[in-house]
Amino acid sequence: MPAASPTHAPLHPQQERSRQTAERITAAALALLERKSFAELTVSEIARKAGVSVGGFYARFPSKQALLQYFDATIVEGILERAGRELDSERLTEADARTVVTTYIRLAVTMFRRHRPVLQQVALRSRTSTDPAFKQRIRDANAFLHGRFRALLEERRAELGHPEPRVAIDLGLTFVSATMREYVLFAEFRPDFAPLSDARLVRELGHGFLEAGAF
Repeated sequence: MPAASPTHAPLHPQQERSRQTAERITAAALALLERKSFAELTVSEIARKAGVSVGGFYARFPSKQALLQYFDATIVEGILERAGRELDSERLTEADARTVVTTYIRLAVTMFRRHRPVLQQVALRSRTSTDPAFKQRIRDANAFLHGRFRALLEERRAELGHPEPRVAIDLGLTFVSATMREYVLFAEFRPDFAPLSDARLVRELGHGFLEAGAF
């Protein structure tokens, strides 16, 4: 029987403790992000919530920014993996354009809700960050998600009544993304908006997208 590769070898006790500490830190930061922005958080707050020393925090993350970068990378990667499965062309072979649109919007709303604290910070940073690696990661993620979605709808071009399908798809994507940001990520800044359940939001966004595309 072949020996286990190093990537699958059991962690030493010290490594396992370090991993568990890192998980406590990330869980603590996520819990705190439910109540305040990342900019308002302090390392001492996060460490106290996680039950570790400030030195313990810096032993796992060189800076608070490094923690945010970790969130960005791991959460965005997880979203892309799930999108790759749910927006797979073979999986949706028999689906019509309406089903493709609903699948995409349901996935997006679910991910926005599940990862709201981190994606809220990602949305804010995407407008102001000067970090080229971060900006490229977000561009690549959007290119993958939107590219996969566009390709699925292009395969169903006959169902589009709009004379310029690419324009209709791009406007629909903008409408969906902007609405999700306001209703999910930044809902607290829109107290005058009528509250909607996620299921209702998916239905309304799907209807709006399909109307814009003249399906």
